[in-house]
Amino acid sequence: MSYRSMEWNDDVSQSGLSLPQAQQVIYNFLLDIVKAWPPEDVLDEFRHLFIQHIDSVSSQTLPALHVILFSNDEVEFRNTIKRCCYILVNNWEVARQFDYIQALVNLFDDPLLQRRTLSPTLKRLRHWLSNFVACQDFQDLKLFAARLVGDRTINRPGEWVNRYTSYLLVPQYVNEANPIEQRQAARALSHRLKDQFKFDLAMYTAYSQSAIPPRQSIKNPTALGDSTLRLIKAMVAKRGDFSYRNLSRLFLEQTRNTSYVNFKANLPKYLLYTVNANPIARQIDSHLRAKLKHPLH
Repeated sequence: MSYRSMEWNDDVSQSGLSLPQAQQVIYNFLLDIVKAWPPEDVLDEFRHLFIQHIDSVSSQTLPALHVILFSNDEVEFRNTIKRCCYILVNNWEVARQFDYIQALVNLFDDPLLQRRTLSPTLKRLRHWLSNFVACQDFQDLKLFAARLVGDRTINRPGEWVNRYTSYLLVPQYVNEANPIEQRQAARALSHRLKDQFKFDLAMYTAYSQSAIPPRQSIKNPTALGDSTLRLIKAMVAKRGDFSYRNLSRLFLEQTRNTSYVNFKANLPKYLLYTVNANPIARQIDSHLRAKLKHPLH
């Protein structure tokens, strides 16, 4: 197939598309091909459209991009490119084709985007793409891609961002200004990371206190020491006939009509009920009470 670079010239007037219609043309095209084509070919089409700015297999996508560029609205362009990225990300994440998500991010490192041009179309496109790469939206995309590619080494000890990515993703999926594809992808990954962390922690705590050594080394998925983990385990364990669910109900019943001052006074007792004989628990109790005495708490 031969490709040719295009200027907007008469494309905008001939297309007859409004800005939302032009955006939808590109979204629909990417949705169609990401479900039917090999990821390598999808990446090529994305590169042709946004990076190289040449004809693709669709006769509608490049004129549609010209409509977006000619609208001279960089915010709408950024929303468009972001949603296009997450259309691909969401589908590849579901298919567990994680490496292609990183390959998509890598497309924005193409030296072509820094090349000077006399074309007003290309100049605006490359300038807006450079601004997109420098903004928080692209950093969010990079975080998402890096975490997925690192899925084979999930929750590696000593790497803060790996342990807490599930929480860093929360602002992406609760922000209704983000495209639905981004919110769905971020929510799915966040939940999967949390589930994996819980599983890894359960395996580690089980084998670390077992007399039978595991068949393979199991790493601590947290930054906490074993003594701290044992304390936390004791705090969430049952004590006699009282589970924490029952204790919480009892605590709420006892404090329902009490004053806020008395509520704060009783809160440390409830939180540390199962470990009140532990010296560390006494330190925590003192620290909590000092904080709760502050009028702003």
